[in-house]
Amino acid sequence: MNIKMLIDKVSDNWIAKLVCFVAAVLVFVFHKISLLESMSFVVPLNVVSQGLVYPTTDLPEMVKINVKANSENLASIGANGVSASIDLTNITEAGWYKVPVKLKLADALMLIDPLEITVSPEFLDIYVDERIERYVPLSPALTGEPEFGYTVKNIEVSPSSIKVVGPASVVNKMTHIYTGKIIVKGAAKGFSTATVLDNIYYNVELPEVPEIKVTVDIQPVPSTKNLQSVSMEAQNLDPSFILENSLQSVSVNLSGTLPVLNSLSESSVKAIVDCSSVNDEGEWTLPVTLQVPSNVEVQSKSVEKVTFFVKRKTEIDGSDGSEVMENR
Repeated sequence: MNIKMLIDKVSDNWIAKLVCFVAAVLVFVFHKISLLESMSFVVPLNVVSQGLVYPTTDLPEMVKINVKANSENLASIGANGVSASIDLTNITEAGWYKVPVKLKLADALMLIDPLEITVSPEFLDIYVDERIERYVPLSPALTGEPEFGYTVKNIEVSPSSIKVVGPASVVNKMTHIYTGKIIVKGAAKGFSTATVLDNIYYNVELPEVPEIKVTVDIQPVPSTKNLQSVSMEAQNLDPSFILENSLQSVSVNLSGTLPVLNSLSESSVKAIVDCSSVNDEGEWTLPVTLQVPSNVEVQSKSVEKVTFFVKRKTEIDGSDGSEVMENR
């Protein structure tokens, strides 16, 4: 058979032959596909945004990967071999965009045949805004209350602010970024602690800060207290004299810290009348002084001076019962 006869035979009724050939190929392909097994898993969605814009739309954290392959190859395919991403680098203006989700396969998966991999969703509708950088103050997130009588006097955060990167519509509205929780419950003195950032803005990038140090200054609360009935006592009175009348009690206003004042009672304070100058019977008027703990100050007292009467003390002789004046 020469070449001309071969060409004539092939071209004879060529349309029907072409249709049969295509049908045979499709049958073969569909048969091969029918022999494939499928599985699905999810992988993280990476956002590449190093250009002039930044996404503001809520993006899914994960996307679904659908895989079809022979059963012997299917077991070797996993999430570690597939990564998914969207790339916004070439977008330069704010607005809505339909961005494809791109897949990257590990080199080992490229050798598997047959292999069919698809992603869901294939495209994402994303709004992007101008990408800006700005320094935002850090704010400590305190939780709990200090011990009774104490208060948080001051808080220092180091560093005091950090640079954030993100869409202008979000970054420009940020007034602060909270640190992790700082527990002050039951604290009665200051302390320092290391913490982390609490980023509630999913579409804002925060730098990797080596360490955030929070110093909390806790001090006792200043307060005042009134003691209504502080007993007055005479001291240094010559033993040859006695008081004819009892000394009145004193009302005292004190200042100090709340923990100290809360533990004070009338017995903690003494009202003293120094009688060392008393040298004769009769009426005496002397100043009243107060003895208080060293960490308490006297604001006022109801009695500055007290008037009292003294007389010479007499003793009864034990032998004959006669009354004897005591002279010392």
